[in-house]
Amino acid sequence: MPPGIKDVNLLHPVKSGHNMGTMSEKREIKEIIWDADNTIWNWVRYAARAYPKMAATIAEETGIPADDVIAAMKKYYTATGTLESPWLIQGLEQMGFFKRAKKRINIEELRLRAKAVFQHYRNKYFKKYPGVGEVMKTAHEQGIKNRILTDAPRIQAVMRIKRSKLDEYITSIHAVKTRETITNLPPEIAEAQKNGKYDINCEVEELEVEKPDTRLEHILKISAQTSHSARSYIQKCVAIAGDNDAKDMELARRYGCLGIHAQWGKPDPADLEVLKHFAPEKIVQKNMEIAGRSQGKHRSHRAAEIVPIHHQNEIRKKMLEAIGIEDKIAA
Repeated sequence: MPPGIKDVNLLHPVKSGHNMGTMSEKREIKEIIWDADNTIWNWVRYAARAYPKMAATIAEETGIPADDVIAAMKKYYTATGTLESPWLIQGLEQMGFFKRAKKRINIEELRLRAKAVFQHYRNKYFKKYPGVGEVMKTAHEQGIKNRILTDAPRIQAVMRIKRSKLDEYITSIHAVKTRETITNLPPEIAEAQKNGKYDINCEVEELEVEKPDTRLEHILKISAQTSHSARSYIQKCVAIAGDNDAKDMELARRYGCLGIHAQWGKPDPADLEVLKHFAPEKIVQKNMEIAGRSQGKHRSHRAAEIVPIHHQNEIRKKMLEAIGIEDKIAA
């Protein structure tokens, strides 16, 4: 808990114009709130390759036309509210989709085959952006907390942090709660869960709301006698790093804190065209905004310091400069 701050009233949002003069005062960043996809790693790039290959595999194994498979995948992902549900095959089965199969299929074998194909392309194209790990490590060594605030589901957020070998630097992970309906876990997933594969040595929480409507007081575990004290701490001591202007930077503007606009994660428009065939509409719109097609829509007029970083080779230097800590990693 931030020293000297307690009993915040979480029911009163930050008001426009209140205490915005704190931006001109010297910051002392104590916590960084990181977006994950397209900020820490290149989610759009790998997703645009993995999902079509998975659809092609399902089509080949079932004899169902690929276009029909893709349409069914989009229907399922829209129902769950995320493109990242790990239960696609079980969900399609519950929808009755495989009654159309022209080949004899075993659902468990199909699941394992689709999973293997997806993992192959994920492992091939999933990359952490250069410099991000060094920033997290330097911040952690200097007592600054790294928190993850992501629209990804819990399991995916945890596993990507572990896969990226960043877990030792993370204080907490805050993911979005999804509308999953699968109750019977596949045997190897249940066993992995029992053995702690999906555990991580930090707080993990599922949230009901997405950015920019997140309550930072809750994320930061701030309690204060007045909302003014909480605002002052956030404005002086918190930085938000993310790729989405309408979500991540809008959250920074609402609170008047430092925003680091991760423009290095801007996706390739061709990849977005691929994902449009699979993703729920809200996911498409979110990533179109990242690509710069709807910048400025619904932007708050509240003041905040936003630092854009455009290129991957600038991440470490410019982020450390922005948050005011020394680069202790040898170049």
